[in-house]
Formats: sequence, C-alpha cells, structure tokens
Amino acid sequence: MNENFVEVLRENVKDYEGDYKDIICKAPELYELACKLLNDSKITKDYRIKLLGAIGYFIIPDDLYPEDEHGPIGYVEDIMLLQHIFREINDKFHKKPLVRNWSGSEEELAMLLGKDHTTLTEAYPVLYKEVLSYTGV
Repeated sequence: MNENFVEVLRENVKDYEGDYKDIICKAPELYELACKLLNDSKITKDYRIKLLGAIGYFIIPDDLYPEDEHGPIGYVEDIMLLQHIFREINDKFHKKPLVRNWSGSEEELAMLLGKDHTTLTEAYPVLYKEVLSYTGV
C-alpha cells in the first residue's frame, strides 16, 4: 500500500465540511481496504484486477471528476467505484474478506456498502454510470 497516498487522502479530506462529509471523509479507509484486499488469499484474480484498476483510478489526478477542480467531493466517483467492487466481493465471498481487512466496525462497513452507496449513486447517477463504463467494471 502506498502510505504516502493514504496520508495525502487524509490531508485532503480532514477539513471537508461539504456534501456527504461522512462518506467523503472515509476515502482513506476505503483506499486502504482496497490495497489490503489485494493480499487477501480469498480474493480471486478477477477481483484483484478490478481492485488494481480502482486503485489506479483513485491515484490518477485527471479522472472524470477531478479533486483539483472540485475539492474533496471530487473523490465521490472514486468512492462509488470502490463501493461497487466491494459490494461484488461482499456478494461473492459473503463479506468475510471485507470484514477481515476493514479497519473500522462491521456496522460502519455495512453502512458504507449499503445506505451510503445508495445515497451517492442516487445523487450522482450519471457519474456512477460513467465511472463504471470508463473503468470497465
């Protein structure tokens, strides 16, 4: 895991007070989860490929909704992409790898993959479809 990038994420969201604050401020933890899942022996090659794509997407500065232009809310499509992949992993592996690698509570993870995912995808339906199409997920 790129510890420096996690610190950049933490710095970028630490003072965020805008829309969907509770979700946007989880960007560092979601990124960390994606990185940890790469080393989980239960995660199959096809999901590792998706995770690698999402990690790469998180890092590139000129994505569909750039943070440089929009501030921390610019992580919204990065987060939706990870949530989408995590939900697939949850369905396939019955959440065990996710819970095993998540740094927070199981309830918090359930909220991020359930209600919070629905909240973001309903607020940004076009962007959600675009990021899935762009990344091929």
